[in-house]
Amino acid sequence: MNKAPATNPEKRIGSLVLNPGGPGGSGSTFLANFAYNNVLGSSVYLREYFDLVGPDPRGTGLSAPMQCDPGLWNQRISKQPRTEAAFHNMVALWRKLGLDCMKRTGASFSHSDTISAAHDLEAIRLL
Repeated sequence: MNKAPATNPEKRIGSLVLNPGGPGGSGSTFLANFAYNNVLGSSVYLREYFDLVGPDPRGTGLSAPMQCDPGLWNQRISKQPRTEAAFHNMVALWRKLGLDCMKRTGASFSHSDTISAAHDLEAIRLL
């Protein structure tokens, strides 16, 4: 997780948590581009009044990454299958990839999900 403190501490309102979306978006990278490179054009104004926080969801960015077979991960398969056979091939690949990632990543794999990400954001909010 990265933080860019408000540039005008006397006028600081609070903190904003930046969520780049995803899956797999890195909050720390998004924060660097948003806060320091002014990618979206409004960050100068936000930075004056808010601390900007960029958490990395579990398994992304600066957090402990998922471990998966690159050969499986990089296989190109349509996410919009046009036939029943293509659909079954897609499901089989995703199932195989999921099992491989779970085996290689270990216990943290079971906590790299949307519910855990929501709990993490709530914990950050309470800080």
